[in-house]
Amino acid sequence: MAAGAICAFIGILVSYLLGDVPGLLLLMGTLSSAVTGAIGGLLGTLSLGRGAAASGIALLLVMPTSSEARAQATAPIAVAAELRGDTSATLRDFAWLTGRWEGTVANLAGATLEVTYSAPRAGLMTGMMRLVQRDTVLVVELISMVETPHGVEMRFRHFSPTLDAYEREFKQTMRLTSHQPSTDVFENTVAFDAKLMSTQPRRTSLMRHGDDEFVGRSDIIGSDGKPAEIVSTYRRVR
Repeated sequence: MAAGAICAFIGILVSYLLGDVPGLLLLMGTLSSAVTGAIGGLLGTLSLGRGAAASGIALLLVMPTSSEARAQATAPIAVAAELRGDTSATLRDFAWLTGRWEGTVANLAGATLEVTYSAPRAGLMTGMMRLVQRDTVLVVELISMVETPHGVEMRFRHFSPTLDAYEREFKQTMRLTSHQPSTDVFENTVAFDAKLMSTQPRRTSLMRHGDDEFVGRSDIIGSDGKPAEIVSTYRRVR
């Protein structure tokens, strides 16, 4: 879950960081994908200010988007009434997440994702993630998974190391819409709003590769209305 969540956040954080330079993302989007190798160093500029940090993170969005992601961007955004949850699963089906995981993000050199999940209890699972790059914490993520009459729902919110919330206004419900033996898909029931970071993640997919590895893919729509997808791979820490 955190894999998809942090993937979404990396892209979405651009919107927050740009602030007074909204045109920068469009400029960065015209650059060749050959520059993605510089992402690691540029992300290190987080401490230098909003504009500098946005330059680095925006490069993550240079990667080509899949035809599926493009289709999602052009199709009407589903609202809660149109998204039927898959009620065949409960939190027990996600108990495999319990424990510690470490992951990497595609095209984000030198960064490590560290995630810890609690076991399901009283209809709730909680998780905590931190994204670290070269001894610098880029973001802290808190994750909630709850059982509801509509099925399992997930929410994730992002903070600075001092717990300043990046999503100052939070509206999000990632509902489980497909549960298969090795793949789960969550979709945001809240309609897309370019002004709200928490609505920009549209779909998070988890693909299990055995008991000790999974891949998270997140499809988002940025504040500029353009789609992006980010992929991360996690391995269990024993």
